[in-house]
Amino acid sequence: MIKVIRGKIVAKTMSTNPAYTLLTPEGWVGVKQESSESDFAIGSMVEADAENASSIKKIESPDLERKIEGFVEKNAKPHSASLLVDDDAMRKFTPALEKAAEAIARRLLQLTPVLIRFNDDCDGISAGVLVKNSVEKFVGEKNVPFPKGFLKNKQCNSAVYGSGEAVFDTEAMGATQFGRKPLLFLLDFGANEESVEGLALAKENFDIAVIDHHVYSENAKELASVFLNPLEFGGTSSHTTGLVAHEFAQRLSQGNENYARYSLQSDKSVFWDKAERKEALVLDFLAGQNLSLERYERALEKETQFHYLEANAKLNAAFEKALVSAKSESAGKAILVSANLEGVTAKNEFPPKGKVLNKIQEHFEKQNELAASVGFDSTTIQFRVSKPLHAKGFKATEIIGMVKKEFSGVNGGGHEQAAAMRFEKGHSRIILEKTLEFCRAKLTAVP
Repeated sequence: MIKVIRGKIVAKTMSTNPAYTLLTPEGWVGVKQESSESDFAIGSMVEADAENASSIKKIESPDLERKIEGFVEKNAKPHSASLLVDDDAMRKFTPALEKAAEAIARRLLQLTPVLIRFNDDCDGISAGVLVKNSVEKFVGEKNVPFPKGFLKNKQCNSAVYGSGEAVFDTEAMGATQFGRKPLLFLLDFGANEESVEGLALAKENFDIAVIDHHVYSENAKELASVFLNPLEFGGTSSHTTGLVAHEFAQRLSQGNENYARYSLQSDKSVFWDKAERKEALVLDFLAGQNLSLERYERALEKETQFHYLEANAKLNAAFEKALVSAKSESAGKAILVSANLEGVTAKNEFPPKGKVLNKIQEHFEKQNELAASVGFDSTTIQFRVSKPLHAKGFKATEIIGMVKKEFSGVNGGGHEQAAAMRFEKGHSRIILEKTLEFCRAKLTAVP
């Protein structure tokens, strides 16, 4: 007896006489067209006379649709999980994490392709590994027949998701290649106003999921199908993207708190347990090589000590070089440190200037816990603010806002304790002087 196969097309080969993957109330079935000829769109409800079909026809069946929806709903339920950082913000965040996990699960069950873009530091890489592995774990647990090439990843070396990135992603993995919109993850970047143009362009070809912990734009949020940011729930930048990705991953399938802890350490989060993990520095060190998530994982499995020694030596050498020209001055009860970072490190090589400034900040915090550091070169000014000074109301982002009002062509932002701004070469001296002036005034007013 011939068994008729009835289901919804969730994937197909992009050819003139495609093979289909059908989602049925019992699971997935592959159907090849042996002697039939059809080219139905993804999402169509069809009936095939066999897996090697001689007849495939489009059907209307509300009852079948309800049964398929029941299968999806049952298998998309989020997992329950405890919180690694159990505070008020994360407890308020939990329903959104569960909703996001369910939304992604529903897409995976319907064979939605996935492209993961992650930022070029330990936090972004950690988030990328967590999301990638949770997708793979979910697909494996549910026996989803995810075709080869349906899950890809690529690093983004910018805090902004620009239109150029959107064009690249569309060409690499756009809707025309799959007959449907793939899912685009943006991890640790892409939530800012500067990314809106790129997000709008990407939305034409992707469903977008943004996981970030930076100050976000409502316009960016509106363009995302899934948007996870702890700042919406009273969190701070210390709730890193890696931490959020871990909590999302746990609710989708399985997390890995090690990667969350690497991100907490690298971003100097207040939730970091102060245990030094070599892997955090290694991921920051390797980020300049623009590797895949798989390659980063292999490096931590086999090459951690080798890379750690090299990274530590380079970081210490750059710190010693920068410290020679660093100057500190009293400003009320606080100290203001200025450090010329021009030429301290080579462009696009480890350590980035932000890592060097972290070391300078740590050095001067030992002299006065109320410390703010300003690192500068010909086109950039970076800020670091100690936790006690931040608690008294000094915020790097406020200084940047004041500078932006004073000068056109200044861009930037970040966290209240760690931020940066950029400007055109040739304006550095006057912008630096005004920045330090604003810092002195704010610091002098600190109680």
